[in-house]
Amino acid sequence: MAEATLLELVEGLRGFGRAPAFRHHTEFRTFHWTYDQVYGAACEVAALLRERGLRPGDRALLWAPNSPLWPTIFFGGLLAGVALVPVDLRSRPEFVRALGQETEARLVFRTRFKPDPGVGTPTCLVEELEERLERRPPPGFRPFRPRPDTIAELVYTSGTTGRPKGVVLTHGNLAANLRGLDPVVPRRPDLRLLSLLPLSHVFGQAVDLFIASARGALVVYLETIRPASIRAALRRDRIVGLAVVPRLLELLRDDLRREVGRVPGGGEVLERLRPLARLLPPEARRRLFWPLHQALGGSLDYLVVGGASLDPELERFWDDLGFLVLQGYGLTETAPVVACNRPDERRLGSVGKPLAGVEVRLGPEGELLVRGPNVTPGYYRNPGATAESFTDGWLRSGDLGHFDRAGFLYVDGRKKDLIVTPAGVNVYPEDVEAALDRLPEVRASAVLEWQGRIHAVLLPADRERFDPRAAVARANRQLDPAQHIQGFTVWPEPDFPRTPTLKVRKAEVRRALEALAAGQPSPRVEALAGPSTVRELVARVAERPVGQVRAQDTLGVDLGLSSIDRLELAALIEQELNRDLDEAALTGELSVAELERLVAEGPGGPRGVQPARWARSRPARLVRRLLQEALVFPLLRTICDLRVAGGLEVGGWRVVGNHTNLQPPTNNPEARPVIQAAHH
Repeated sequence: MAEATLLELVEGLRGFGRAPAFRHHTEFRTFHWTYDQVYGAACEVAALLRERGLRPGDRALLWAPNSPLWPTIFFGGLLAGVALVPVDLRSRPEFVRALGQETEARLVFRTRFKPDPGVGTPTCLVEELEERLERRPPPGFRPFRPRPDTIAELVYTSGTTGRPKGVVLTHGNLAANLRGLDPVVPRRPDLRLLSLLPLSHVFGQAVDLFIASARGALVVYLETIRPASIRAALRRDRIVGLAVVPRLLELLRDDLRREVGRVPGGGEVLERLRPLARLLPPEARRRLFWPLHQALGGSLDYLVVGGASLDPELERFWDDLGFLVLQGYGLTETAPVVACNRPDERRLGSVGKPLAGVEVRLGPEGELLVRGPNVTPGYYRNPGATAESFTDGWLRSGDLGHFDRAGFLYVDGRKKDLIVTPAGVNVYPEDVEAALDRLPEVRASAVLEWQGRIHAVLLPADRERFDPRAAVARANRQLDPAQHIQGFTVWPEPDFPRTPTLKVRKAEVRRALEALAAGQPSPRVEALAGPSTVRELVARVAERPVGQVRAQDTLGVDLGLSSIDRLELAALIEQELNRDLDEAALTGELSVAELERLVAEGPGGPRGVQPARWARSRPARLVRRLLQEALVFPLLRTICDLRVAGGLEVGGWRVVGNHTNLQPPTNNPEARPVIQAAHH
């Protein structure tokens, strides 16, 4: 891997030929892409960009969910020399509009489930784009030849208020990080990855896009990333590796523990075996916990973890079971990985050693300073922010850390979150949160300095039975006296406001505390799931202001949502809130308050029912055709004219819309009506 730019990576896709590249599972179908098809479609996207008048150096927004089209569009931008601006799927339209204005975007790629952000530039719907791609290079196509300092993408790290801040990532930045990551991900011919992290963020790109494409791996995409769906994909696709954030790893652990708990005494046996397992080599641990590995597909081998602080107890749990846990550390500004544990050189609790070519040193107060070819040249059109973030050529990470004698790096926390007690003792919130999160009655916590005290904001597992004072007392018994929690608040929402990588947005938590202290109602924050967000989605589909959507309004009579509208609403809830609702539950009589309750409670199991295979067998198709010709169609012709034009046939099935128009073919009211089926 000696690439100086990412062009070598994209052109190298052809070398894998007809090997499987992407697999996309939707509710009823699975779509397959080979590496030849990915390269051909990327060339078509590049040609499309040129047809739309975009030239090398121009920018285009990409606002779409993970699917094979996302990397295809990204690679197409690289081949055309157009800098893509990835946008998180859950971003608000006004934020997307700000990005479009900031970058002077010439084109917006977006999913049809997102509204037009009003950038004022042409829009290309990714669903329509997929239909027109023939997945082969246009005749005579030639890619743009970038330099290492050519901008590959602009990644915006924050900013729902104020001026957004875009990280410039060049071809050289991303190619250097790809070279550094090469020894981290184990090499194996059957590499199959499940894409769970948003590709709009560089951590998801690093493993599931760049490493996967360089290795010729198979990447699997899902419509929803609930634990039940993840486990089904792990089994079905024999997934080998996962790139995850700690929150996802915690959800998988809790789901696995629930499965074990269904066996009488299973939880106790698991906890008793874990200390014994630490005395065994990894392969023996896998045999000891063979049933748990089978519950996760039987092929899952390693976990690349980053994006947030990893609780040592959570890391120990997966290590005890025999999984290879490779924790790393990085920033968007470092494209993104700074340090990572390696299969042959790792230490629990650390984030590993710096990658080859990356320098890390400790600055004042223990702040981590980073320098290397993977470090961004700065923020897009923001020289002030660039100057504040660099000192003598070193990037100021804003994180505190230390090295051990063997050179392993440990991250202690964010510099801005550090709590200094009146006695001058430094308290890292992550240590206090770890003690709280280990309590079974605490689902999550956020610790911050509030009114001069160490304050814990608690998210209970069972709100009705939760005793916050008892929980805080139990946590304090595990902490040093200087770390003791001195105040607490029970968070009123179903979840904390989180970043796309599931880290708690403490600034929004602090604003809520300030509102409570001032005697004001706690503001509705932008959580991953919550009533305010549900109401916003309802308002979007109903095409009315959020303030006009009331809790008692029904979806049908009051808001006027048709059955098609309610299907769109279900899809939006699934995409943006990771809540998988049965469309049959979204009736016209359902109120907004009842919908909010359904979303807050979440689904109980995997979604949907797959169509029976026997119905698609040759004998069934023959019987069906005979019945149609001998009975169904003759009966229909007695009352109307049946005309079939166009349509779509998939696997022997003819697909038509379930909404039809019944109308006379002429102005004669006595004429027999004609059924016109509209294909959606």
